[in-house]
Amino acid sequence: TYPTDWQRQIIEGVAPAPYVYRQGVPRLRQLLFIVLQPGHAALAIDTFFAVCGIAAGAALGIYGLGSGMAVLGMMSATFALMAVYPHDKPNAVAMVALALVACALFVWKRNRLAALSAFLLTPCRPELAILLGGSFWLATYLASSRSTADSASFLRTGRVIHLFPLVSGLGYLVAARLVLWPEAVYPPGTPVVMFLHNLLTPLRWPGLLVSLSLL
Repeated sequence: TYPTDWQRQIIEGVAPAPYVYRQGVPRLRQLLFIVLQPGHAALAIDTFFAVCGIAAGAALGIYGLGSGMAVLGMMSATFALMAVYPHDKPNAVAMVALALVACALFVWKRNRLAALSAFLLTPCRPELAILLGGSFWLATYLASSRSTADSASFLRTGRVIHLFPLVSGLGYLVAARLVLWPEAVYPPGTPVVMFLHNLLTPLRWPGLLVSLSLL
């Protein structure tokens, strides 16, 4: 059975894998419990990330479609955030927002900030840190290899920074699985069920909605 009190079970380390690995937002909520009620803390954090995600959507709309398309980018980002919010996972809004922010910063050539945003996904959704870090690195490598004669180096400044979230995501997953929560197991059938769920109901899949936002 899936836990209903995600906040408490994630913090206590008793949630099943992979949810127990996503400690970032529950820990932020716990810090805010000092001054806010639990529901208010959750709302404050989700609102903050939602604003960041919508702003990133505007930047992506401007970059991809022109200065008059900021609203379309904001709408796409809003739909992505709305799609994951009903899932009631603490990390849901943050993971979409941080991915959008990282992509917006990357296309606007703010590589260090893009890498930092991707890195911040590590405790929220480590596989996204891995995917974004790897794709950003590959994109900068391929782009520079077409325009510079000395681009054969895989570790030039400006692209090596993107390996940071990739390495941090991989390291975190290994540590989480083998050291931090070795007893955590996936609910029976989860990988197959979720793969089919994501494949057959793509409009509920954040990854596709983030891709649409990028378009």
